[in-house]
Amino acid sequence: MATGKGKFNTYRNLWLTMLLGGLRHGANWTFVLWGFYQGLILVIYRMLGVENAGAKSQGLVRALHVLWFFQLTCIGWLIFRAQNLDTIGIFLRSIFTDLRVTQPAMDALRISPTPGPPISKMRCARISNATPKS
Repeated sequence: MATGKGKFNTYRNLWLTMLLGGLRHGANWTFVLWGFYQGLILVIYRMLGVENAGAKSQGLVRALHVLWFFQLTCIGWLIFRAQNLDTIGIFLRSIFTDLRVTQPAMDALRISPTPGPPISKMRCARISNATPKS
């Protein structure tokens, strides 16, 4: 286990590695923020010794450790997947303050409110014209 300066160097290196990993994914600020976020989680995880506590815990405590870290990871995926920083704000506000499915969140995900894939009128016309008539 690292001590003093060694711990600081380990934490710094973890954070910088994840930050650079975010930059490697693209020039979008969401990737940079994702790298920053993932690095921060790794540093906090190490500082609190969660990796050791999680391995030693059993039952409900272990399940809660796994569930908590999974939730943090999902927020990281949200940051990574978002088209821009505004979208991240919409998602996080919706998740933590408004449990309804809102139109801005659906627009950000490009989800159609109707079931099934949207089919354009032109595509429908081509399909009907291509169908053999008997």
